Amino acid sequence: MASNLSTNLARNARRLRDRRGLTLTQLADRSGIAKATLSQIESGSGNPTLHTLQDLAAALSTDVEQLLASGDEEGIIVVRRDEGTDVGDDAVAARLVHAAGTDAAKLEFHCLQIAAGHREVSASHGAGSREFAIVAAGSVRLGPMGDERVLSAGDFASYRVDGPHLWEAAEEDATVWIALVQPS
Repeated sequence: MASNLSTNLARNARRLRDRRGLTLTQLADRSGIAKATLSQIESGSGNPTLHTLQDLAAALSTDVEQLLASGDEEGIIVVRRDEGTDVGDDAVAARLVHAAGTDAAKLEFHCLQIAAGHREVSASHGAGSREFAIVAAGSVRLGPMGDERVLSAGDFASYRVDGPHLWEAAEEDATVWIALVQPS
């Protein structure tokens, strides 16, 4: 049974990492797990602790049960409020809630919670990259630097992010859902 769990874990960890478009180094940074340990897990030769499995699951926006599941099909993916991978900083609380990749593009979903009076300038996500934003609460100023717009709850915007771009809470705390699409 242990070898089945190791095989399942190896397959699922690699599949989920690939779907999220992460390298081993990026996953190590997000999870706090050594790159060598992740490599052992993906080769089926690792013997991770429960704590390591929990950290890996959190970094991949899944749960331990899915990491160890024997089935090849994921079925429905649910990410509950306040779950996902923390990708925020002091200015913006942000969570990566899902990422997927195809041969043509990588897709990530983020939920940003921006405190009133705070702003963040994000660097380029690469040539041809776009964000699709929906404001869930409050109002925000966002978009490419020099071409920002103010959006209120319920508003949608799509804009290029192949250069610096801004998110700023206008007058009150704001919540924004963003889909980031990066060509492969």
